[in-house]
Amino acid sequence: RGRACVVSRGSSDLAVVDLAKYTVTGRIAVGYRPMALALAPDAKTIAVAETGDDAVRLLDAETLATRTVIATADRPCGLALTPIRAACWSTHLLSGDVTVIGLTPTPAVVARIPTWDNIAPAPGILINPAGTRAYLPQTMAHGQGLNTQFDNSVFPKVPVLNLETLAHQLSEHISLPEKDKPVGLPWAALLARGGQELWVAHAASNDLSVLDVSDPVRVRRTAHVSVEDNPRGIAATSDGRWVFVNNTLAGTVSFIDAASYT
Repeated sequence: RGRACVVSRGSSDLAVVDLAKYTVTGRIAVGYRPMALALAPDAKTIAVAETGDDAVRLLDAETLATRTVIATADRPCGLALTPIRAACWSTHLLSGDVTVIGLTPTPAVVARIPTWDNIAPAPGILINPAGTRAYLPQTMAHGQGLNTQFDNSVFPKVPVLNLETLAHQLSEHISLPEKDKPVGLPWAALLARGGQELWVAHAASNDLSVLDVSDPVRVRRTAHVSVEDNPRGIAATSDGRWVFVNNTLAGTVSFIDAASYT
């Protein structure tokens, strides 16, 4: 409807932006230190991760009125809403677990799915177009990979959840240094080419891993793209032609041709 909502951690609210005028038209108070938000596929519900309050807030996307606030485990962070199971999925910043919030008939926590131990941070979650898999950019302390020729004091990875069985799909686990090259702090991700290609932005190494996930048990490197300082957001145009990367410390946005990876 010609507007966007942006979480403001410092002021604990949502800024409402008029996309035609590029101006902030209002602010909606939410809980302490909101980290992320997600819009439901039917565009009727917004979920906000209130990291400082250990809660997820659900708002009416039309009126921006709060419907309910659900208590969660420590520091909810990345969010996604899906039609499958009518659920909201939340990562936790300092844990490998994912909380599942059922949305009907009454919103409530219905499950908590563990992945790996010693995870921090776990900033995001990405759902595939079919709604059957979730990709989780994570960093593990003292992680163990197959290749021990590089430092493994912190280990970047992308675990995969099976959303049909609510289980950690170990057979589809993605070890980033082994599938691509040593990288640092995977933070955000997107799927391209109908869910067949996974892009992961690394906030510490200032680059992107582009991986072919068409065969989920034989993931292959497609490209590696350098960007500017501290990429923490990634998005694509609706036609998939362009990928945009938010380089937070550089204060820039990288425009990448998705066909040539340049």
